[in-house]
Amino acid sequence: MRSAFIPGVVGSIVLLLFLLSVSVLASVPVSAQYVAPLCGDNFCDPDEQGWCSDCDTVSPYCGDSFCDPGESTWCSDCTVPSYCGDNFCDPGESGWCSDCDVKPFCGDGFCDSGEQGVCAKDCGACDEKFLDSYRCGTNGYDRQREKQKSDCSKEWVTLDTCAYGCRKIWADSGLPVGCEPAPDEGCTPVVSCVSLGCGKTDSCGNFCGSCPAPAVVDNAPTATINVPASAAPGSQLSILVTGNDDKDVSQLLLFDSSNVQIGTPFDCAGILTSCSHAFTVTAPSAFSTAYTFKARSKDSANQLSGFVSGTGTTTAAPAVPPVVPPPVVPPVVPPPITPPPVTPPPVTPPITPPAAEVAEMPKPLQVIAVKFPLQPLFMRALNFPDTDCVRPGESALLAVKVQNTAKAALKDISFAATVPELGVRISKGPVKLKANGKLTQLLRLNIPEDAEEGTYYMRFSISNNKFSRTVHRTFVVDSSC
Repeated sequence: MRSAFIPGVVGSIVLLLFLLSVSVLASVPVSAQYVAPLCGDNFCDPDEQGWCSDCDTVSPYCGDSFCDPGESTWCSDCTVPSYCGDNFCDPGESGWCSDCDVKPFCGDGFCDSGEQGVCAKDCGACDEKFLDSYRCGTNGYDRQREKQKSDCSKEWVTLDTCAYGCRKIWADSGLPVGCEPAPDEGCTPVVSCVSLGCGKTDSCGNFCGSCPAPAVVDNAPTATINVPASAAPGSQLSILVTGNDDKDVSQLLLFDSSNVQIGTPFDCAGILTSCSHAFTVTAPSAFSTAYTFKARSKDSANQLSGFVSGTGTTTAAPAVPPVVPPPVVPPVVPPPITPPPVTPPPVTPPITPPAAEVAEMPKPLQVIAVKFPLQPLFMRALNFPDTDCVRPGESALLAVKVQNTAKAALKDISFAATVPELGVRISKGPVKLKANGKLTQLLRLNIPEDAEEGTYYMRFSISNNKFSRTVHRTFVVDSSC
């Protein structure tokens, strides 16, 4: 049982102070007054003990060190770290406090149903956030909103301060509190925040809460491609593809002109809003041939960008001077051989009666015509169309042009180029060339990376089962080419 004794003299002083406070409050405009702790509000506040009638009752009151129902948002009894009635069975409360009467309870070491986000002791930390509870501050001017802290405790945070006092409007619907209008200033408060709109204030200063977070928009990625405008036939092309996204780019993809994917996609490492990669492809092997490549990018949500494309053309064939066929050499006919006069041997008179033997005359020599065979395949040109200087580890393009000068087709024609000093050999064929037909063949010499710099001889041969022809050309290996 709790009691309070007020001496007569103290009571008279208290009554006088009370009358003075009432007269002062009466002089303040109603719109500027606020509800603050005072003697007569049926709550025994900390500074009212010993003189105010609010503390005469034996009922629970603010200041009795117990957080009683209705005191949690304003009374200092409820600001201590723990108390009986806070739904926590704290040390020292077992056996007398109702917080420990029934299990499960907050503080029993188990995260029970209904304790998630409420009981930090059993369920861990809470999300720090604002709650949908509003009130006027104890000074009567602050508009406050309840906030949940990471330890699951709650506190009131001041949003702003009203110039003419705070009032609870729409409190029954849980909507925000508003500000009193200025003295003699008419205003029409809205009925609800639904008609006012989220995040707005009416003419009376009533503010409607916070707006919901805008929807997150994930845009599709974009892509760019950089294709070399020209390249030698059969050379390696480096195609740069770049993807961009508002969140992250996951893959880059390369396609040919028919939208057929080339190779495997390139995976971008990590979370990148921009990702680039150089793809290596082979240019067409023919001269003056157009090529087109396309690209796309993909983000982590598997959204694909549109196709982007780039084009180029292989270099034109090098100009070849006209080839004048060698003059036809007529067959060499040796002059006729005139046999020397034959002198008959002297006649030996017969020694014996038999008749003397007569020697036979030698036969004259025959005339023989000698013919030199013609080469039916004429080599019109043999050169390096790009350059005859090549760096170690790279390749040189060799072009040969031939013509069949015979009246019949030539079969099984083979081409071969060797550089014995470098251990390089490449061949093509066999091919067929019709009568009076022309043919251009391209051969690529791959120079070893460890080749020494200098001038080398290349041996080039053309042959089939009826003829063979060999020529030599020089080229330079130099790292400064």
